[in-house]
Amino acid sequence: MVRYLTTAERAWVVNEFAKTSNKCQVVRNWPFPSPRPSRSGLIKLLHKFETHGSVHNLKSSGRPRSVLTALNTGIVDQVYLYSPRNSVRRTSAELGIGTSSVFRILKVLNKKAYLPTLVQSLSDGDFVNR
Repeated sequence: MVRYLTTAERAWVVNEFAKTSNKCQVVRNWPFPSPRPSRSGLIKLLHKFETHGSVHNLKSSGRPRSVLTALNTGIVDQVYLYSPRNSVRRTSAELGIGTSSVFRILKVLNKKAYLPTLVQSLSDGDFVNR
């Protein structure tokens, strides 16, 4: 299991390395009760600090998911609460949200995009025939 350093631990690593200039000495002087970081982890952290000037994780690149907001999730939940037999295509057209986005929101809400319907009913004679 990967263990990430806290912000305080990261700041301590940078300050200690500034004092000693020795990565092995930083590992030996580890004052925290948590397990010591590896030397390669320290190298990556120090490289991050040198290139970006911060020990915090950078914001990931890529297109943000703007559909899975609390507002959209609440709206879709309300629509399917009042009319659970609505199709996903109809719901997406009414709300102006993409069809795959409505499916994704329904998956987060643990709801199905359909309701199973009973097509054939059993009669009294069916039990005898069986």
